[in-house]
Amino acid sequence: MVHEKRLFTLVLAIKLLALFIVVAIFGSERLLWGDSSTYVNLGKAIFQGEGMIGETAIMPLYPFIVGFFVTYFSGGLIFISILQAILAAFNSALIYNIAIRFVPRSYAYISALLFAFEPVGVILNLLIMTETILVFFILLFIYFFLQYFKERRSLFIFYAALALGFSVMVKAVMVYAFVIPILFLLFDNQVALRNRLKQGIFFWVAFSIVLVPWMARNYEFANQFKVTLEGAGNVCGYQLPLVFAVENNIGITTQSLNVNPEFQRLYVRCQRQSELKNILGLVYEYPRAFVKANTLAALAFFTNDGLSTIFQKNNLGLPIHHNYLTPMVFMGGDWRGNIERGSAELSAFELAGILTAKALWLFIFIFFLMGLYILLFRRQEKTGLFLVSLVVYITAVNIVSTSFALGARLRYPVVPLLFIIGMIGVEVSILRLKKFYGK
Repeated sequence: MVHEKRLFTLVLAIKLLALFIVVAIFGSERLLWGDSSTYVNLGKAIFQGEGMIGETAIMPLYPFIVGFFVTYFSGGLIFISILQAILAAFNSALIYNIAIRFVPRSYAYISALLFAFEPVGVILNLLIMTETILVFFILLFIYFFLQYFKERRSLFIFYAALALGFSVMVKAVMVYAFVIPILFLLFDNQVALRNRLKQGIFFWVAFSIVLVPWMARNYEFANQFKVTLEGAGNVCGYQLPLVFAVENNIGITTQSLNVNPEFQRLYVRCQRQSELKNILGLVYEYPRAFVKANTLAALAFFTNDGLSTIFQKNNLGLPIHHNYLTPMVFMGGDWRGNIERGSAELSAFELAGILTAKALWLFIFIFFLMGLYILLFRRQEKTGLFLVSLVVYITAVNIVSTSFALGARLRYPVVPLLFIIGMIGVEVSILRLKKFYGK
């Protein structure tokens, strides 16, 4: 506990110092970015008695928190960032407690500190964005579920289910993740089959308790008993254009699909179908393009520099450099020209920063793959498989729903696991080097 307290205090002090510097220099309005204004407006509507104005895509927990502070506190944005700084410190302590199950104490410390001060994370902790609290609930879910396997107390199943449910109420990315812990409970050979079934049902019920009221509210507004109505729009707006572009060997940002009759026919059909049917249809109709497109998207997801948005120019749509300085450049046949155009948008300083960040993330990704191999094929630990399953799930959901628009912000929920698993690869590599050099 002493180590966690020291880590918590260190991270919190630096986060608060960063917040003080940003507000002192730029003012609290700099804490707003991207979707921040949407959360503020929805939050105000909640506390003005208007609910969420019929909103059925954005989840309600974060707007509720934002609305509470901006409604009842002068300088509410600063209070929200302070809360996020506290949660960021808790996140570091949770990462340490999770990582220490797989790596020595020093490596667990490093993984927690890397996550705390990774540049994109530092920025997200300051901004009025969902990611900090989302990661907090995801890490709580992981911690409590692993704690159950350590102590075998059903109360930890309940805590894990509630944490996962609240993560969905922040952002729906984890909405189908409940299947993973339930499968691990059902195939737990150390428990009698009858008790396994009870624990699986118990987890599902506790998880559902958090979500059902919001689903009932969505049924009232949109006649659909669902957690969110965002999924179909994402598949049609992102996944379909990416697969179509790869199939026809064109680049999304170099040729408009709006004038393509075949794409428009597919888009209209997509709008009428469920997200699952659309995904299965793409796999069936364009198998090669689907695999290539989503493989490139996965590589972009794991190696995205996170700086492209900071250096974004004021051109319409996605900047060329956002896609064409990532593995996504290879989705079309004119990749050489796209690299040149993407590079030309940036100054030498910006380009150097992006390429350096990409190199570092490639380095992290390589060690993550090493750790992945060790967990799955050397140690063969059930808890390690649980972490890997979550990485696969979060990656797949983001790729299917966002495809070519994947950014470092969407990767943020899986970054703690990348660092933890990557540290396994680092540890093994260092041990081998010491053995090689006789130390």
